[in-house]
Amino acid sequence: MHYILAVLIAFSLPLATLTPILIVLFALNWIVEGDFLEKLNNIKQNKVVFVFISLYIVHLLGLIYTDNLKSGWFDMEVKLSLLVFPLIIGSKPLTEKQVRGIIKSLIISIIYVGLYLISRAIIFYFFNHENVFYYQLFSPFIHPSYLSMYINMAVAWVLYQNYNGKKVFTNAFIVDKLLVLYLFAITFLLASKSGIFLFIIIVFVYLCLEFYKNRKMIHFAVGSLIILLSFIALSYFSPKNFDRIIHLIETINSNDIENNSNESSSLRLHLWSTSNEVIKKSFLVGYGTGDGKDVLNKALEEKEITNAFKNKLNAHNAFYEIFLKLGVVGFVVLLLNIIFPSFIAFKQNNVLYLFLVIILVFNFSFESMLETKAGVIFYAFFNSLIFFKVTVNENNNHSRS
Repeated sequence: MHYILAVLIAFSLPLATLTPILIVLFALNWIVEGDFLEKLNNIKQNKVVFVFISLYIVHLLGLIYTDNLKSGWFDMEVKLSLLVFPLIIGSKPLTEKQVRGIIKSLIISIIYVGLYLISRAIIFYFFNHENVFYYQLFSPFIHPSYLSMYINMAVAWVLYQNYNGKKVFTNAFIVDKLLVLYLFAITFLLASKSGIFLFIIIVFVYLCLEFYKNRKMIHFAVGSLIILLSFIALSYFSPKNFDRIIHLIETINSNDIENNSNESSSLRLHLWSTSNEVIKKSFLVGYGTGDGKDVLNKALEEKEITNAFKNKLNAHNAFYEIFLKLGVVGFVVLLLNIIFPSFIAFKQNNVLYLFLVIILVFNFSFESMLETKAGVIFYAFFNSLIFFKVTVNENNNHSRS
């Protein structure tokens, strides 16, 4: 049941439904199973569990000096996965075969969600004469940034399997290649700039690994050409999506960004610059778990960044967000949660976990991922799932030798 519930959690993520209920069942099953002495022993062996749950603990401590306790306790509820998944999966790690099954269920779910979104958009186009092949119009039930993140996890898994000479669904490598192109098409239609750039980065890293492994330039050249041609083709058929990327480049090169701009890239630059100013005033411990967003929005209002404070936006960056709430102390804890397990994964040559870290860090840089259930669950679940699978296998190898 432990494994089945994990499979269902992964499958439910792109559907944006039932996930919280499945997590409750996952936790209840862990309690009912018992074997607490064995689970405690596993936690003692997998000491990184304490590193992972430290992220939840520092937020709990941040409640001590927060003014907005209502917001603070809501934040603790949202972040509960940071405590639940490391404890449950760290005390009862899943095998490599089980992890394959769990990630495959995520991929299957994404395939079906993609087919549904495309079918829906086609029906709107032909029957309602409405073009919804774009961003939130294309994906109204789950934010494009988070669905793109799930897709990039799926792509990383497919390429990781290919790198190890394995196939995801069949014995034909062409099926996996077509799957990657299909996932790229969905990502482009979602029009999440971070999702598109991250997709390209993951493929580029894979091509570099392949080149390093096989020393064949043809793989690198053909792979790069296919992605480039796909990008050009999709930008031709869907210019509105491509315009978001052009606007991003223009915003970065601009010396003057209007305060009342409603464009996402412009808003992010305002949010980040304002966050910098606010952080300097309470650098060591921040403003408390429930007050970070309030303090930021007050500063935005004073600077007359109109659309940002009207919509009560967060920092749109996980690093800034934790700095606002918990200061340099929280920031160091977040860095520790990224760097320490990455170092272990690098020593163990765990390419999949390193792919996951790339996905997490990139999304942390452009979204306040740990402020939403969709982001927290993804991070806590897959971070624990992939890391502890590696740790337990290494421990088993040591015990056999």
